[in-house]
Amino acid sequence: MKNLGKVLIVIVILGAILFGIYSILPEFSHNILRSMYQAKFDDEAKVKIKATQELTNPNLKQNYKTILESHTDTKGWVYDKSEDGSTETVTFYGNKVSLILKEIPDHEDMLYDGTTVKVTFVTDAEENITVNVYLGNSSTPVDDVVRPYVFAQLLNGSTTDE
Repeated sequence: MKNLGKVLIVIVILGAILFGIYSILPEFSHNILRSMYQAKFDDEAKVKIKATQELTNPNLKQNYKTILESHTDTKGWVYDKSEDGSTETVTFYGNKVSLILKEIPDHEDMLYDGTTVKVTFVTDAEENITVNVYLGNSSTPVDDVVRPYVFAQLLNGSTTDE
């Protein structure tokens, strides 16, 4: 009985340590783990994520799964529902993205090398979907002019004119 008690204490301590580590992970790592969990155990999340992945980008005539996963390294999709049920959000996370955004009208050239990308698909109560793209650690989404360039490079890869 003493050994069983010791084993239970060790299990509780290891569980607390793992939970503590999980709690302090940065957003990207935390959500990659959440995406793995949701892919295996959360049926509602699987359905919502699959529906979002199959949405077609009107400019590129490709689904978002193909666009977002073509040139990203570690990637994951996470589903969240607001507490009042008024909005649902599917978020894509990917890293090691290289983007060369130049010659965009009224914008300075931007270079992102090995950065992270976060794309949110927010569905409101009327089924309207808002798509936002965040690059690096920015809390501000890229604007409507830059977004198509980002999607094109995520699909086709970044290239230089050299």
